[in-house]
Amino acid sequence: MNTYLYVLDTLADWEPGFVTAELNSGRYFAEPGATRPVLTVGATRAPVRTMGGLTLVPDLTVDEVDPATAAILILPGATTWSAPEHRPVLDLAARFLTEGVPVAAICGATIALAESGLLDTRKHTSNDPHALAALAPSYQGTEHYVPAPVATDGDLITASGLAPLEFAHAILRKLDVLTPDALTAWHNLNTTRTAEHYFALMAAIPNPPNQHTTPTSTQQKPDSTPTPERPPVLNGTEERAHPCQTEPRLAHRAMRWRKKQEQQTPHPKPHPALPGARWGGAANPTLCQASKRPPSARWGGVVSLGVKEDP
Repeated sequence: MNTYLYVLDTLADWEPGFVTAELNSGRYFAEPGATRPVLTVGATRAPVRTMGGLTLVPDLTVDEVDPATAAILILPGATTWSAPEHRPVLDLAARFLTEGVPVAAICGATIALAESGLLDTRKHTSNDPHALAALAPSYQGTEHYVPAPVATDGDLITASGLAPLEFAHAILRKLDVLTPDALTAWHNLNTTRTAEHYFALMAAIPNPPNQHTTPTSTQQKPDSTPTPERPPVLNGTEERAHPCQTEPRLAHRAMRWRKKQEQQTPHPKPHPALPGARWGGAANPTLCQASKRPPSARWGGVVSLGVKEDP
């Protein structure tokens, strides 16, 4: 079963985005591997240009669409719905509803449905009831208007242009392609953007994406390549070499950075009694005298800072 998305000039790119991504990929579907492929439908085969500047070439024309192969017909918002060339798809929407195939319209498409009479006896919503009545002179369904982001009446789904997520949620619920837990987690994830709902979504789908089954002791691995030994684990963390120990360039950069920091940091005046004192404290002459390292010693050794050793 296919998802038929009607495309026309000035199509509002963002409005069908949530739902087409999920239907075409099927990544969270209850049935592993199932999808509802998205096919674009145009008044003609001529390319159309969306509001966002994308050029879309329709897969089919309206007269090539068979309701028997359709999961749903999606009508997105656009500013060109009043053009006569779109009348055939409105007739197709009426045919879909008669045959029990869902139709979903959002934003400007609801105005086109209202003008065609498909909202006169069905519960529906749009961007604004007064705007709907003003822009669709033939509209007679004011008493059925629902002041909500999305409304569902049987096989008809309508939504405000400001509610693409709720629009997608209503379509996914209508098509029943996600488990109830997955659908709830999906909606919560996209509204709250918190990690807990992502994990809930992963737990609610049969085969989470990018997750592979770990072979058990009785299963054979696909190849015979020996598994490399892992480094020892101490206190729950793997022992790893510092990047500077394995990458000479990092060590060189670290040295240059340290020199630069030392040059930029103002040094306090040395203590008058101990010319070799620095950083505001007294140097340890005994430690300096005991050091056998040359004055240029560094990297953990005692650095000679001008204190001369006693003869």
